[in-house]
Amino acid sequence: MDEETAEGNAGATGATRRRESAASQRRAADSRRRSRPGPGLLALCALWTWTSAGPVAADGAPPLIVVELFTSQGCSSCPPADRLLGELAEEGDVLALSFHVDYWNRLGWTDPFSAPQWSQRQEEYARRQASDSVYTPQMVIDGRHGFVGSDRAEASRLLERQRRDPRPLELALTAEVAGPSRVDVTVEGTAAGDAERPAAAGADVADLLVLVVERELVTPVRRGENGGRTLRNHRVVRSLTRLPWPGVGEPVSTSVAVDPAWGDDLDVAVVVQHRETLEILAAAHVSPRGSRP
Repeated sequence: MDEETAEGNAGATGATRRRESAASQRRAADSRRRSRPGPGLLALCALWTWTSAGPVAADGAPPLIVVELFTSQGCSSCPPADRLLGELAEEGDVLALSFHVDYWNRLGWTDPFSAPQWSQRQEEYARRQASDSVYTPQMVIDGRHGFVGSDRAEASRLLERQRRDPRPLELALTAEVAGPSRVDVTVEGTAAGDAERPAAAGADVADLLVLVVERELVTPVRRGENGGRTLRNHRVVRSLTRLPWPGVGEPVSTSVAVDPAWGDDLDVAVVVQHRETLEILAAAHVSPRGSRP
C-alpha cells in the first residue's frame, strides 16, 4: 500500500498565501468565513442510539469531534488559543490536534514543532473554504468550520452543532510499541448512520490519516513576539502518515516512525477524511501499548 508520510520539522518555507494575525482576521472573519451546512439529522442504524444530546456509539461513547488548531510559538495571539485547545482536549468527545505552522518562523523565533506540511494543510482548508488568507490562531472543526482559534463562544457553538451530526463510520483502533522508533497500528471501520453519506463505503474517496501526537510540551521562548515567555502546547502533532481508506470491513495495518527524541507521553490518532470536501468522517485515538526501550 502506497504511503505518504509527513513528519514535523522546523524550518521556514516561502508563503504561498497571504498570512494574517488573529487581530486582523477577526475584523474580516464574518465576510470570509465559509461553513458548509451540516447534513440533517439522519436515521441511525443499530450501532447507534439517539439521545437528546446527539448520537451515541454502541459502546456508549459519543463519536469524536476533531478540533484542529493552527498555531505558532512565534505568534503573540496564539497562547490563549493554545490554552483553549488544552481545555477542549479534556472533553471526552473531542480529539484535539495542534498543528504548528512555519510561516511565522521569520519573526525571530523558530517554532520547534513547526513544519511546512502543517502550513500546507491549513492552506488546503483555506482553498476548500474559498478563503483568500490563512492566519493564526485558527481552529477547524471536523474539517468543515474554520474560525479564530481563541473564540471560545464560537468553539462551543460549533461543538454543540457537531454533537448532533451522526457519523457514517465507527473505527476500532489498536497501537502497540514495536521498538524505540516504531509503533504498529491497526484500524478497521464499521458502517454507522446513513450509508448514503460520502465514504460510508469509503474506498477511493477518503484518506486515512495516522498521527503521532505528544500530549503536552513546554517551551521557554527566547526571542520573537513571545520572547521571555514559557509556552505550554497541547496535543502537538509530530507526524502524519496518509493512506488510502479501503472502506468498511477492511482492516488497515501499518507502522509509523517515532523519533527517539520525542517523549513517552504519546498518543496515536486516526482520522478518516473525505479527499475532496475535507469533511472528517470518523476519528479515534489511543495510547500505544507497551513502552519504548
